[in-house]
Amino acid sequence: MSLLSWKLRREMGRIRQQLQAIPEFFFEPWQRKRHDTQRVSMLQAVEGAIPGRPKVALLLLYQPAGVSDATRWTCEHLASKGYAPLIVSNAPLSSADRQLLSPWVWRMTERPNFGYDFGGYRDGIWLLKQWRVEPDVLIILNDSIWFPMQGSETLIDRMEACPAQFVGALQLDPLRQSDNVPAKKRPFFGSFFVMAQHGAWQHPAFQRFWVDYRITSNKHKTIRRGERGLSHTLMDAGLRCEAMFTRTALDSHVRSLGSPALRDLLNDLVTIDDRLESSLADCRKSYQDSASWRARAIELTLAITEKQNVLATAPITSMKVFQVPYLKKSKDWNNLNALKLIRERVNEGALPAPHPSIMDALGRLLD
Repeated sequence: MSLLSWKLRREMGRIRQQLQAIPEFFFEPWQRKRHDTQRVSMLQAVEGAIPGRPKVALLLLYQPAGVSDATRWTCEHLASKGYAPLIVSNAPLSSADRQLLSPWVWRMTERPNFGYDFGGYRDGIWLLKQWRVEPDVLIILNDSIWFPMQGSETLIDRMEACPAQFVGALQLDPLRQSDNVPAKKRPFFGSFFVMAQHGAWQHPAFQRFWVDYRITSNKHKTIRRGERGLSHTLMDAGLRCEAMFTRTALDSHVRSLGSPALRDLLNDLVTIDDRLESSLADCRKSYQDSASWRARAIELTLAITEKQNVLATAPITSMKVFQVPYLKKSKDWNNLNALKLIRERVNEGALPAPHPSIMDALGRLLD
């Protein structure tokens, strides 16, 4: 698929979601009510080999073609870090899937793919309440990422050591400015990996969010109500919320670099903007250890990393400097190019190789 075709498909998808929102306004309340009345009979949990623990990891899956070995690796790692993995699958789990996961999970259950990840998160949290489980620490994550790249990752330890009550692996910043930011443009945490700790589970705002959440299968409404909504609800309730990786941290790092280090950074940037790509090539070619070149390189880097998610625009720096131990599976054009660059660096020996299951999955996505 060409870049132009991808952009056209992306725009058509956005239009389709907007049009779908009109009938959804009328029938989604009925869908939610029917779903909730069926939860007791629908969410039948199967026991795995991992015992219940004070730390729980709620892992949402949607793999209708079968659970991957990379997901098994995720569960194995979570269990090794002291967590009881609770699998909520938005697709049926075959007997082979259950056999693959069983040694590394606490419990697993299936549900229809209604509401995307937040629909599954909501049902998983409902199950914990039904079981009267009150986790000291709760990780919420989904299989839109490959995690961890290596078993030596420190992200979970760093998140647990963070004094915040609600911790995100990544903060998404729609705008760079910090003053006079519209409410809808405030930073929020990527819902693919968050942690509730230090009493966040018991906080009324956390519990009320899931009770009141209006489950939807409209992607844009899920992002607005779910991903943005959860972060902003907890922030507004006064919970301390922090992230392990932010655009602000990347900006500070970029501005701290001298010309030689910036030259290396420019070689690891990714953009699908033709104008920025041309400027990037020119800046690389005109390198000189001077204040003027450095200023130009910083300005260009900030422009590139504003266009897309920082993980997709500065992937190597994200991994090397900020110890990001996961890869996004997104087929967004920018992310695919970032994944290609990461694989190149791994093959060159400039980055450590991911777990074999992730390397295999990466190859299937890119080839």
